[in-house]
Amino acid sequence: MSQTTVAEPKKALEGLLYDLGNTDITSFSAEIAVPFGKYVNLGTDKERQVLLPLLTTDVTNEKLAGGFSVRTQEVENPMPNSADPVGTYAIGESVSVIKKGRIWVLCEDDFDQSDDVFVRFADGTETNNNGGVRTDADTATAVALPNARFLNSGLAGELALLDLSIL
Repeated sequence: MSQTTVAEPKKALEGLLYDLGNTDITSFSAEIAVPFGKYVNLGTDKERQVLLPLLTTDVTNEKLAGGFSVRTQEVENPMPNSADPVGTYAIGESVSVIKKGRIWVLCEDDFDQSDDVFVRFADGTETNNNGGVRTDADTATAVALPNARFLNSGLAGELALLDLSIL
């Protein structure tokens, strides 16, 4: 039997870098499990650990600012139809964190280049999406991320290209 259909490949995956130009990537240890493409802040050991944000200040306090977890081939990448299609750094694994550059992340709601970037620090629903990106505060469970902007437009649940300068 011959092949009659071809699936369109994805343009990217959550946590993939857009390019390698002008980036600042640092390695930390995962204090908790950290999914690819999520915002992380400095953890208990501020020189070595990162975790997902739980408070507004985890995102807004420059002394706690981390960046976004970068997808890597050093961690097993799951199949798209698995229970965890995104991929996750386990506790204690080395997490690559981008502070400056461009990265693909999943956006919770519709977005375009004129929208502000907000990071979820508390989850008002069952999605457990701390560190996720959206375009508003969503009843005070997300806060604006300074020095980040959308470079494309899309619908809820699609990949957004972020330009970061979290220094």
